[in-house]
Amino acid sequence: MKYSILLSVLCILFFSACRNNSAEVATIDLEVPVQFPAGLNTLETHVFQVFNVPTFYNATIAGSGLSEDQIASIQSGFGSFRQSFSSINLDFIRGVTVHVLVDPVSGERRELFYLEQIPLGNKEEVRMLASTTELKEVINKESIDLEFSFRLRDISPQSFTGIFELNFGVFEE
Repeated sequence: MKYSILLSVLCILFFSACRNNSAEVATIDLEVPVQFPAGLNTLETHVFQVFNVPTFYNATIAGSGLSEDQIASIQSGFGSFRQSFSSINLDFIRGVTVHVLVDPVSGERRELFYLEQIPLGNKEEVRMLASTTELKEVINKESIDLEFSFRLRDISPQSFTGIFELNFGVFEE
């Protein structure tokens, strides 16, 4: 009986300590098209860069009724890659990584989303995991530069336009 009460108290303390003190007040949603060419090989990592992607950061913050000083953090939410107007099986993709270019000249970048070993059977969409990088000083601009890296398990079958859907949570203190 003593052990069950002790275990219950420890569980309550443990789960209450894991609570996040910040509240999500807004989301920044990006849709970025990437032209994927046919015939890419499996030996290289294929990198695509898209510059000046609008974030609508100022409009999002103003719409939430907050000032810049009240924003505590910006974190990656969810990310996915899908084909736009074709029915291509995406099983030929082995892994995908999304980075934001902090300084394109020096090559400094931060990871936003990734998925290293994509399981077979992803026919229409690849859902990525969010990185744990703090992004406030990177996403708080009106436009950002993104880098998309693909590793393939098979040669890309045809050209198509892929859409990256990226979501970021804005948190206040």
